[in-house]
Amino acid sequence: MSFLPRKVRHMLSIPRLYQLLTQVYAAIPEHLFRGGYAFPPLRVAFILTHRCNLKCRFCMVWSSYQKERKKGIKRQELSLEEVKGLIDQLPGYSVITFTGGEPFLRKDLMTMLRFATKRHRCHIVTNGTLCREEEIEEIVARCVSSIWGKGVLSVGISIEAVGEVHDKIVGVPGSFDKTLKAIKSFQHEKSKRGSRYPLVDLKITIGDYNFASLRELYDLAVDLKVDLCSFQVLNTQSSSYGIEDKNPIAHLTPPKPFTHIEPELLREQLRFLVERSAKAFTRVRFNPNMPLSEVVNYYLNRVDMSKFTCHTPWHTMHIGPYGEAYPCFSYPMGNVREKKVSEIWNGETYKGFRRKLREEGVFPGCAGCCIMEYKG
Repeated sequence: MSFLPRKVRHMLSIPRLYQLLTQVYAAIPEHLFRGGYAFPPLRVAFILTHRCNLKCRFCMVWSSYQKERKKGIKRQELSLEEVKGLIDQLPGYSVITFTGGEPFLRKDLMTMLRFATKRHRCHIVTNGTLCREEEIEEIVARCVSSIWGKGVLSVGISIEAVGEVHDKIVGVPGSFDKTLKAIKSFQHEKSKRGSRYPLVDLKITIGDYNFASLRELYDLAVDLKVDLCSFQVLNTQSSSYGIEDKNPIAHLTPPKPFTHIEPELLREQLRFLVERSAKAFTRVRFNPNMPLSEVVNYYLNRVDMSKFTCHTPWHTMHIGPYGEAYPCFSYPMGNVREKKVSEIWNGETYKGFRRKLREEGVFPGCAGCCIMEYKG
């Protein structure tokens, strides 16, 4: 990357810098305190709602919510005041993510964001279809001045293909145009303000429905001059973040196998992404971060879990829409309506999960999780 301007090279190093930071932050207590103790969470992801205005064919959140509705299950999502109270319990250096479902279905999202950015760096994940112009303007206005400052650091926008193919995947006609409009609006506002932030990160899940058009998606990202293009492997584990099954042996149960994807075509698409991004402004990254050969093996159902590890429970907490806290699998560590974040974070249940993970390195059920770490 030496041929790129220094500022661009610095920006491109942000994801890698954050990865290194989390690894060090987790490693110290993991190795010093064998009982499972961890420093306060470096990142807290608020899954504000399971509701969504789209119907993505691969999404476990939407399908689970529909099952709840059919069963007549109605639960009260965390209120604005409850979320603010939880944010107040976190150290100022914690990064806060607002996601869902679709977080913009929460009418109080912007109020949450205003409160959170007073002390924290924030990250939003959305499909972009519900973002209004005035909200986009405010989000960009509340961006960080540097990666260490408080404000909105990045906005992740999910997009699965180009044009009508995207609409078929997400199940709602006209969705692509709305998402594209949101991306362009974020880019326009950043340009108008001369701001590098928030970073715009396109989130693409690789599946049998779009793997042949990854090149086209990346070309679009380059044309839009977005900062990042994140290609994520498809996670078929239904027991994630309290979304569906509360299977007590989910960590021991490998996810469902994939239908066949032509390996040579997938390999060709991935190779193009890496080669093109070496000369483009828009950076490509894979979640989990692993060699292209391992991405192909994953879709051939040949993933070698001995090559992966995970330290996420030492640095990240997920809080579901009804207050239950999770490390990753749908194992409730406690409910924030009943206990303080600190009590749950270093409670015996959470510490016990960390001890098991440290012994195993990674579980069979972790295959496909985007927060695994490749160790080779």
